[in-house]
Amino acid sequence: MTDVDLIINVNTYEDNSEGNCGPDQSSRCTLRAAFAEAAQSNGKAVIMVPTDDTYYIRKGEIKVKKGNINVIGDNGLAIIDGVDNNGRFLRILANANLEIAHITMQNFL
Repeated sequence: MTDVDLIINVNTYEDNSEGNCGPDQSSRCTLRAAFAEAAQSNGKAVIMVPTDDTYYIRKGEIKVKKGNINVIGDNGLAIIDGVDNNGRFLRILANANLEIAHITMQNFL
Protein backbone atom coordinates (compact mmCIF):
# COMPACT_ATOMS: atom_id res chain seq x y z
CA MET A 1 0.00 0.00 0.00
CA THR A 2 1.59 3.19 -1.15
CA ASP A 3 0.98 6.68 0.15
CA VAL A 4 -0.60 5.41 3.37
CA ASP A 5 -0.16 7.59 6.44
CA LEU A 6 -1.96 5.40 8.98
CA ILE A 7 -2.78 1.69 9.20
CA ILE A 8 -5.34 0.68 11.82
CA ASN A 9 -5.85 -2.97 12.78
CA VAL A 10 -9.26 -3.78 14.23
CA ASN A 11 -8.74 -6.36 16.97
CA THR A 12 -12.12 -6.85 18.66
CA TYR A 13 -15.67 -7.60 17.53
CA GLU A 14 -17.34 -5.31 20.08
CA ASP A 15 -19.46 -2.47 18.73
CA ASN A 16 -18.53 0.63 20.70
CA SER A 17 -16.45 3.74 20.23
CA GLU A 18 -14.16 2.95 23.13
CA GLY A 19 -10.74 1.57 22.50
CA ASN A 20 -7.27 2.60 21.46
CA CYS A 21 -6.72 2.56 17.71
CA GLY A 22 -3.72 4.87 17.83
CA PRO A 23 -0.19 3.92 16.79
CA ASP A 24 0.54 1.73 19.82
CA GLN A 25 -2.86 -0.06 19.80
CA SER A 26 -2.20 -1.25 23.34
CA SER A 27 -5.85 -2.12 23.91
CA ARG A 28 -9.00 -2.99 21.99
CA CYS A 29 -9.58 -1.35 18.64
CA THR A 30 -13.21 -1.66 17.56
CA LEU A 31 -14.42 -1.06 14.01
CA ARG A 32 -16.34 2.02 15.20
CA ALA A 33 -13.26 3.40 17.03
CA ALA A 34 -11.11 2.67 13.94
CA PHE A 35 -13.33 4.92 11.80
CA ALA A 36 -13.02 7.71 14.40
CA GLU A 37 -9.21 7.37 14.45
CA ALA A 38 -8.98 7.25 10.64
CA ALA A 39 -11.00 10.47 10.34
CA GLN A 40 -8.33 12.26 12.40
CA SER A 41 -5.57 11.40 9.91
CA ASN A 42 -4.46 14.17 7.59
CA GLY A 43 -3.57 11.66 4.88
CA LYS A 44 -4.75 8.27 3.71
CA ALA A 45 -5.81 5.84 6.43
CA VAL A 46 -6.34 2.10 6.00
CA ILE A 47 -8.55 0.09 8.35
CA MET A 48 -7.67 -3.62 8.31
CA VAL A 49 -10.56 -5.88 9.36
CA PRO A 50 -9.72 -9.49 10.32
CA THR A 51 -11.73 -12.13 8.50
CA ASP A 52 -12.09 -14.86 11.09
CA ASP A 53 -15.53 -13.85 12.44
CA THR A 54 -18.56 -11.60 11.85
CA TYR A 55 -18.72 -8.00 13.10
CA TYR A 56 -22.21 -7.11 14.33
CA ILE A 57 -23.12 -3.41 14.20
CA ARG A 58 -25.72 -2.87 16.93
CA LYS A 59 -25.35 0.77 18.00
CA GLY A 60 -26.52 2.68 14.94
CA GLU A 61 -24.76 3.96 11.88
CA ILE A 62 -21.13 4.99 11.74
CA LYS A 63 -20.71 8.53 10.43
CA VAL A 64 -17.68 9.13 8.26
CA LYS A 65 -17.35 12.90 8.51
CA LYS A 66 -13.98 13.43 6.85
CA GLY A 67 -10.88 11.65 5.71
CA ASN A 68 -9.50 9.48 2.95
CA ILE A 69 -10.19 5.97 4.27
CA ASN A 70 -9.80 2.47 2.86
CA VAL A 71 -11.44 -0.45 4.67
CA ILE A 72 -10.00 -3.82 3.74
CA GLY A 73 -10.81 -7.37 4.77
CA ASP A 74 -7.46 -8.74 5.91
CA ASN A 75 -6.60 -12.10 4.32
CA GLY A 76 -10.02 -12.81 2.88
CA LEU A 77 -13.57 -11.62 3.09
CA ALA A 78 -14.72 -9.94 6.33
CA ILE A 79 -18.43 -9.84 7.21
CA ILE A 80 -20.13 -6.84 8.81
CA ASP A 81 -23.69 -7.64 9.85
CA GLY A 82 -26.44 -5.22 10.85
CA VAL A 83 -29.03 -7.81 11.90
CA ASP A 84 -29.66 -6.00 15.23
CA ASN A 85 -29.02 -2.48 13.94
CA ASN A 86 -32.35 -1.57 12.27
CA GLY A 87 -30.68 0.94 9.99
CA ARG A 88 -27.70 1.69 7.82
CA PHE A 89 -24.08 0.84 8.48
CA LEU A 90 -22.37 3.98 7.18
CA ARG A 91 -23.24 7.60 6.51
CA ILE A 92 -20.53 9.12 4.34
CA LEU A 93 -20.51 12.92 4.44
CA ALA A 94 -19.27 15.30 1.74
CA ASN A 95 -15.74 15.75 3.15
CA ALA A 96 -15.00 12.02 3.19
CA ASN A 97 -13.67 9.56 0.65
CA LEU A 98 -14.20 5.88 1.42
CA GLU A 99 -13.10 2.76 -0.44
CA ILE A 100 -14.13 -0.73 0.72
CA ALA A 101 -12.59 -4.04 -0.41
CA HIS A 102 -13.03 -7.66 0.63
CA ILE A 103 -15.95 -6.83 2.92
CA THR A 104 -19.47 -8.27 2.85
CA MET A 105 -22.09 -5.96 4.39
CA GLN A 106 -25.37 -7.69 5.15
CA ASN A 107 -28.70 -7.12 6.90
CA PHE A 108 -28.69 -3.32 6.75
CA LEU A 109 -31.55 -1.19 5.46
